[in-house]
Amino acid sequence: MAGVNRDSSLFEVSAKVPDGSICHQNFISEAEEHELIREIQKLHLTPFKYYQFIGKRRTASFGWQYEFGTSEITTAPDMPAFLLLVRTRAGNFFGIDPNSLIQASIIEYSTGSPIGWHRDIPHFGIVVGISLAQHVG
Repeated sequence: MAGVNRDSSLFEVSAKVPDGSICHQNFISEAEEHELIREIQKLHLTPFKYYQFIGKRRTASFGWQYEFGTSEITTAPDMPAFLLLVRTRAGNFFGIDPNSLIQASIIEYSTGSPIGWHRDIPHFGIVVGISLAQHVG
């Protein structure tokens, strides 16, 4: 069709992220994603408790855990080896000491589980989030 600009950049959608945030597509390969999912499936995830409510998601914490309702930070199991590899990559990518990433949360959202606007607690400093098995459509 004459006059149609077929420049693919017209159709690229950039991620809209809050100020101070970075979105990096394909931080891990598809094969790495599948391996992480297999490792996560071996974990014991528990229903998310938010004060007196049970959220529509399951979680596991490593290093430290924030207790909603008491506002306390308690110790959690050490990070499994597969998370240490991701932590090292994230630290190297962002130019920070991987050992400064002292806490990890695994959160499984089932289909239809919303996550609204929120702010992570400031106690842990820098937050690195990695989304797996994202389904758009």
